[in-house]
Amino acid sequence: MRFLNLVYVDYVVNFMNLESVDFDFAEIRKASNNPPSKINVGFDVSNFSVKGDLVKFYFRYTVSYLPDSSFIRLGGFANFRGSDAVAESKDWIKNKKLSGPAGEAILSMLNYTASLNTVFIARVFNMTPPISPPSIKMSQKPAVPNVKSLKK
Repeated sequence: MRFLNLVYVDYVVNFMNLESVDFDFAEIRKASNNPPSKINVGFDVSNFSVKGDLVKFYFRYTVSYLPDSSFIRLGGFANFRGSDAVAESKDWIKNKKLSGPAGEAILSMLNYTASLNTVFIARVFNMTPPISPPSIKMSQKPAVPNVKSLKK
């Protein structure tokens, strides 16, 4: 499965393009039908290679359901393009960890792609998807629509 041209532009990370994500395996274990009390999400990255401004590396995305030890794990290769990706790969090769704004951007883009794909797998196995919906807060005042936006 490939996702092309997910672009992250920010004032800290000048330009980094997620060229593609190529999943090569999925592993699922459902230990029970009990709802989880906690869901942990983790990443492992390895095998960085750089060719020009293209950075390729292997990743593993794991969702762990506690306390019953159920899990969903996806793995594959990610290709990023851009000067920030090259700088981050050099840092990873030296320190064996992602850090700084570029590292955060890489993990955020991977998290977005992997978590959305994990939702479909979780549904098949009747497991809780690893995405937290936004909180809804009740108000005592009735909602008032923005009149200016309704006129357009």
